[in-house]
Amino acid sequence: SNSTAVCVAAMGGAESVVRNTDKRTSRREHRPTFLEAIRRFRASPFDSPAQPVPVRATAGNARGVRVCVRKRPFFSHEDEQGEFDVVSCLSGRVVVHDARMRADMRNMLLNHHDFNFDEVFGEDVDNAAVYAKTAYELVLAAANGASGTMMCYGQTGSGKTFTMNATYDHVARDLFAAVGSRAVSVCFIELLGDKCHDMLNGGMPCSLVTAADGSVHPHPCVEVPVADAEELRALIDMAGTLRATAATGIHDQSSRSHACCRIFVEAAADTAAEEEGTGEGNGSGSGRE
Repeated sequence: SNSTAVCVAAMGGAESVVRNTDKRTSRREHRPTFLEAIRRFRASPFDSPAQPVPVRATAGNARGVRVCVRKRPFFSHEDEQGEFDVVSCLSGRVVVHDARMRADMRNMLLNHHDFNFDEVFGEDVDNAAVYAKTAYELVLAAANGASGTMMCYGQTGSGKTFTMNATYDHVARDLFAAVGSRAVSVCFIELLGDKCHDMLNGGMPCSLVTAADGSVHPHPCVEVPVADAEELRALIDMAGTLRATAATGIHDQSSRSHACCRIFVEAAADTAAEEEGTGEGNGSGSGRE
């Protein structure tokens, strides 16, 4: 299912001394040749091999999960070490250029591995554009009575915290613009191994309990009312400073835990009235979304 371009070059003539070289070193030594092949692909990318195309959400076809990919910038220290950028971002498509040496360690091979996603963001795409294509619709849905989740997944140093911090800013602003005078509250927990901690209550331990509908909730867990976007952002920042961190060899302050921020919105009056009429309200004529 992969399209392959082969680059052939010799490491030396017949009189060359045979060397024992690992594949990574060989790739670095032949970086200019591989980079030229990648440059040619980016200048004129060929079509993706046939594979299932993600079904995009439409008005009559709501999707439960969308998967988006954001490419981090290539670091200067990687360039200094002789590494090179082998990921190309196209519309809804990520191509990984697998630079390899053949078994004879003289000839080079470049495989192009294709992956399709709902959205693909290159390293030149800013936080606002990423938010607009990912979390923004979830914020509007929450303001209108639905529930939504944005999960950021990736290895240490790939930019999860950078992306989520910017997302928090946009969410806080747009959520309060959409909900009007309705009440908003937040809770923030940390999952570390098999332990759960309430980060808005000084890191106190709490349990994860399963409700009748199968959903899982932390208990006991503090839920703090917030009056505006600035207060919501301040609470999230406070919780973030309490999270457990440890050195991982990638960077010194990498978090080894998982953060979960839950934001609750008071249901609109018409929604609460419908719930009360069907016996699903909380008895006060108000609900939560």
